[in-house]
Amino acid sequence: MNNKISVLRKSKGLTQTELAKKIGISRQYLRDIEIGKSVPSVSIAKGFSDFFNKSIDDIFFENNVVHGLQKT
Repeated sequence: MNNKISVLRKSKGLTQTELAKKIGISRQYLRDIEIGKSVPSVSIAKGFSDFFNKSIDDIFFENNVVHGLQKT
């Protein structure tokens, strides 16, 4: 899963530790999400969405691809 968590986190000037605390997850789990090793649960994805004020699609999916389907 490609995501923009790292870019969004850095744009806010946050470390992985700081963002992880705000979302309520471990720094290691955040790192794994950022590098695509782990996929967040819906509730964690919603936490990122709420924190960054962006949709889950905007954060976790390519601009023109949603759930493996090309937007037309």
